[in-house]
Amino acid sequence: VEGKECSKDKLVDVWKRFIKVLSPFVPHICEELWELSGNKGSIFTERWPGVKEEYLVEESVSIAVQINGKLRGRITVPSGCSEKEVLEIAVKEPAISRWLVNKTLVKHIYIQDKIINLIIK
Repeated sequence: VEGKECSKDKLVDVWKRFIKVLSPFVPHICEELWELSGNKGSIFTERWPGVKEEYLVEESVSIAVQINGKLRGRITVPSGCSEKEVLEIAVKEPAISRWLVNKTLVKHIYIQDKIINLIIK
């Protein structure tokens, strides 16, 4: 990132993780890079880099909007948004609202963070 500085230790850590992740695909090259980076032993005796669970959570999700079972569009909402909020956002969406003109919303079916189906008459 332009204007940001990074310490040498951080760069070395990122480089080591990169080599570890790449090693199953090009083992011979990664083994050489591992040794050239000043590490002792084989890269294949090292532990696999860990995962930080907090980075796996999506902040927003794309929800399919169906009207009478037919896909009519998609909306993006914050992850974990309530059924009421999703319904309000879907009805206000221009691509969806045009299908609702002069129609009555009979009911809706919502599956959390996946899909909302609007049943109209």
